[in-house]
Amino acid sequence: NGDKTPPSLSFLRAACQIRTSKDIELVILHLLSHYEKGKTKSQKGEIEDALFDLEGIALWMMLTKPKPAERRKRCFDIINLRSSRPKGRKKVDKYYNPLSLSSKER
Repeated sequence: NGDKTPPSLSFLRAACQIRTSKDIELVILHLLSHYEKGKTKSQKGEIEDALFDLEGIALWMMLTKPKPAERRKRCFDIINLRSSRPKGRKKVDKYYNPLSLSSKER
């Protein structure tokens, strides 16, 4: 994580003001609450990585304007992914990772 620019919380906050990407606010709050609870650099690094990925999801929402149900599903999938995983890194389903964009969504 040392060579990355920190995720832009101001960008994500501004994205929450746009109708087509406002649903990510729930995910941001969820991730930030876990960030504050993170005890190790590794745990905090995982959340920073998720915030980086969330920037891409926000852009995807703004540009492609998915239906509200699809936006909400993506956001709840991200929250459920983080909530259901044990401590430490876990391999994500290679066929569906809510924090990554599939080739058809790019």
